[in-house]
Amino acid sequence: MSAANVWALILAAGEGSRLRGLTTTPGGLSVPKQFCSLQGGPSLLEETLWRAESVTQRRRMVTVVAAQHRRWWEAPLWSAEPENVIVQPDNKGTASGLLLPLLHVMRRDPNATVVVLPSDHFVRNERVLARGLQQAARLARIDHQHVYLLGLVPEEIDPELGYILPDDRAAMAASSVRQFIEKPSIEVARDLVQDGALWNVFIVAASAESCASRIASA
Repeated sequence: MSAANVWALILAAGEGSRLRGLTTTPGGLSVPKQFCSLQGGPSLLEETLWRAESVTQRRRMVTVVAAQHRRWWEAPLWSAEPENVIVQPDNKGTASGLLLPLLHVMRRDPNATVVVLPSDHFVRNERVLARGLQQAARLARIDHQHVYLLGLVPEEIDPELGYILPDDRAAMAASSVRQFIEKPSIEVARDLVQDGALWNVFIVAASAESCASRIASA
């Protein structure tokens, strides 16, 4: 998919505190998980950059990073155009971290469709995810009023994750969302999974204008 107005927003400014116990070096240096590799190869950030190529080209990938992480992101982003690397002086949370690059993209392409990709996901089957990203981007290009959010079929009961309860969980079909539940108890999480809830992995596709207006009004 190479539609001219599809952009990827790659979020890579987080501290990765949830997995800090696994990403701290023997010398005590805590490395944010997006700059780590889970299989001894490319980092999660590098894998996300490749993932984004399923919906757009490198020149329309905007990556949000934190100034204090420069030692880790300079190498994987060495070939990126300078205007495509948004450096946050401080981590102000997901909303601020997303609104800034959205405004940046809208200035360059007012009709942009954006696909938001966190950079800390490990994906076992990239082909399946690529199909989902492409479908979400196509829907968002046609429908500028709604935000499309990808959900993942849970492999286990995990109370540390967010859940999406859709109205209809037909395979590969869009559905309205009945409810969002963030970090439920294990009992509630078990009931949600039985009811067809999905893990919320915060992969979003929408028109840049619609996405920015929703964040600004939240």
